[in-house]
Amino acid sequence: MASKNYRKFMATGLTAAVVASAVAPVASAATFTDVPAGAWYKQAVDYVSGKGYMTGTSATTFAPTKDITRAEAATLFANKLDLYKTGQVAGYADVKSGAWYHNAVAAVKEGNIMGSTGDNMFSPERLITRGEVAALIVRAYGLKGTGASHPFTDVDNSIFKNDISTLVEWKIADGKSATKFAPTDLVTRAEMAAFIQKADEATAKAEVTAVSAINASDLKVNLRGNVSGLEITKDDFAVKVNGEAVTFTATKVSDTEYKLSLVKPLKEDDKVEVTGSADLSGTAAVTYKTLVVSKLEGVSTTVYTNDEGQVLKLKANGSETSASDLAKDGYSVTFRATEDVFANDASSTMTSSTGLLDKTKLATLVATKNSFSYNVSITKNNQVVASEYVTVAVYDKTKTGAASIEEVNLSTADIASVSSNTLLVGETGTIDSVVADLLDGRQDVELTDATLSGLLSFSSSDVTIADVSSAGVITTKRAGTVDITVKSGDAKKVITLKVAPSSQARELSSISYTGGTVKLVSGTKSQTVNIVAKDQFGDTFKTAGASAITVQPAVSGTAEIATATVAGATDTFGRTTVTVTSNATNTGSGNIKLVSGSKLLASIPVSVASATAADTKEVTLNADTIDLNPAVDTKKSISVTLKQYYNGHYNADLDLNTHKVVVKDADGTVVYEETLANPTANVSFSRADLILDTKQTAIANINKLDTAVTTAAAAQLQNFETGKGVVEVYSGSTLVAAKNFNIIDSSATVSSAAFASGIDFTAINQTNLKLSELVSTITTSASAYDGVLRYEVSDANNDELIVYYSKSAAPAAYDYDNGDVLVGKVIATPIAPAVTGDIDFVDGTASTISGVTLTSTNLVAGEKVQFNVYKRGDVSVAKTIVTKK
Repeated sequence: MASKNYRKFMATGLTAAVVASAVAPVASAATFTDVPAGAWYKQAVDYVSGKGYMTGTSATTFAPTKDITRAEAATLFANKLDLYKTGQVAGYADVKSGAWYHNAVAAVKEGNIMGSTGDNMFSPERLITRGEVAALIVRAYGLKGTGASHPFTDVDNSIFKNDISTLVEWKIADGKSATKFAPTDLVTRAEMAAFIQKADEATAKAEVTAVSAINASDLKVNLRGNVSGLEITKDDFAVKVNGEAVTFTATKVSDTEYKLSLVKPLKEDDKVEVTGSADLSGTAAVTYKTLVVSKLEGVSTTVYTNDEGQVLKLKANGSETSASDLAKDGYSVTFRATEDVFANDASSTMTSSTGLLDKTKLATLVATKNSFSYNVSITKNNQVVASEYVTVAVYDKTKTGAASIEEVNLSTADIASVSSNTLLVGETGTIDSVVADLLDGRQDVELTDATLSGLLSFSSSDVTIADVSSAGVITTKRAGTVDITVKSGDAKKVITLKVAPSSQARELSSISYTGGTVKLVSGTKSQTVNIVAKDQFGDTFKTAGASAITVQPAVSGTAEIATATVAGATDTFGRTTVTVTSNATNTGSGNIKLVSGSKLLASIPVSVASATAADTKEVTLNADTIDLNPAVDTKKSISVTLKQYYNGHYNADLDLNTHKVVVKDADGTVVYEETLANPTANVSFSRADLILDTKQTAIANINKLDTAVTTAAAAQLQNFETGKGVVEVYSGSTLVAAKNFNIIDSSATVSSAAFASGIDFTAINQTNLKLSELVSTITTSASAYDGVLRYEVSDANNDELIVYYSKSAAPAAYDYDNGDVLVGKVIATPIAPAVTGDIDFVDGTASTISGVTLTSTNLVAGEKVQFNVYKRGDVSVAKTIVTKK
């Protein structure tokens, strides 16, 4: 049985009180306009308002930053714990019988939750402190502590030190800093909400909340509530199958998850019920359904040469599982690796039924390469499901530190990157990022704060100028030049740091901006300019606010033609924006001046023209180039904006409503058009994957290998010749504006293929056709990278063999979205056995072709089997007709 330690639950006299019902209208944080969605206290406010423990200060406000009085705290806990009784009297000199809080004060007094502040006074209007709240919660929830140590140095002299210690031990309260609890600080309504939520969560009795079947023999049971300190065993569970108690064992997975293993396996539609017993409460049920795996994934990405018992991990239908769990559901499991890494694989077939790795083999592997790939396949009732291949990095833990240090970033609280390597006396710098190639084989690893102390050491050539701590924090002491060395093993990088006198305080010195002359039409038209502020050392400068930069309007002669506003303070990268706005009537040329005091930081040239001249319209696109290769992560959508100009001066983004947008390919063929019919203003038109979706449809049709569909799709693909495409915008039948863009396609293509001919199936069930006999050579255009030719049976009926090229080192399935190139298909009925395999490519040329055997069981005499190979937009580069006589 579980132990009955002090963490078990609260005192018996208060157990019922904690579930008190609401005594005021309930609102949620969603209705409070002063509780932002991202606020740290939103969840707590949701909780206490949803429970009715705390209400808003109005129908729409919660006042999260308002401090709480003792009277308000008394009311909160009297309501929450339902402490009210008839005839209760507060009896304090400063609590009148008619006061709104009288009954609450009387209730908490009788419940021994809150007492006098001295001289028979309750001090109802006095604001409550964190120390008082600690005592209040300890009493209200009947918490007991062990006097465990805590890091706070400011509580020893507090009368609430024991209560604070207990609250910290129960993880209900944190400090205001790593070493300060601040017992005399006041408590806001948001903080009180958080205290209440954490106290409820910490003292809630652990209960069974969910059960699911891992397989026919194992159940996963989830718990919630206060499980800390409980020694949960199988005696804390009761399991029934179809209403009958069954025998099982229990294994702890985590504090909130247990695995229950049944002695007798479940059958289809068995109804399972798990109930908490002894130290647990709650009931959960599930109806067992035999596991049908439709998706399998390998999920291991890192292994080590130093660890015994490592097993490659997998997911079935999105949930983590194991080979043994799948075996209990009747599946046979096979792991396949591209290298010899498995234990108990004496024949080095690079397969395993368990995925157990051999660390000695891993150590041998890492001497020549630092990775391998694996996939997992399962078989049941002659049905096969396979995962994609996953690349696994192999590291040697004994090789710690860096082989070389590539980059070191120095920052301060106000500067994201101190590119000048200059600090002032009294200014603290931090080496907050180091990019290195590590000895264990990893490359370009960015070492964060969490790993700096473990892999790196720092030293200063002159600690009287600047010292550096083991965490990379640089403390400057006097002016001068000093070398800061970053070292890991034998690798090191030296930063020559200049320490300037504190009298040379950083100041805003210059501003750079993007773009040339800002051209506007008069009439208060606006454009935004990006700016970057820098100090006298050339480092980015963080300003205290927008007022740090003063704007002087642009003047032409004596007439003001434009003004500007600064959006706000610059950030640690020195960035903000300036919005330039034209005058209502005046025109001409001038400069917006950005100044700091008397110092000119930047001049932004501005030209303002009238709108009386004939207007022109211009199409702007979000991308100048679209790459049709799905494996390349570039923009494949076209976003269109129609801008209006007068004599080259910007006026406005125009409404595209009722306009027609036409997209044409390189030879002028319309590949997309749409007349916009948006009842509201539509100044930006965007259609994601505009061209790519059309192309993928064509590819999908080609893959069907239906003659009519394939021919049409091939013609459709011809629309995507590389070159210049164009986007045109029409108003009615009138062309308003057009914009060219580039169409490129970096996808690999099949450039040549040669096949055998005259191959016959001469007998039913005769296994006589191999891929090596069918395909003699295939060459791709992918000279820029190596890859593989992959062949596999494509579906559960084993009636189709797909052959495709992939740039992946270990592909698992044909996937156009990842840039695979269809080579061809063999259709037979059926193909056996279900097979997969690779043909290695080096510099785009197949080096060997071997392996798969086809069996035609139901092929009738005279029936033809066709093998096609495609280049993009073409059909039948080469084909083989295989006939059974």
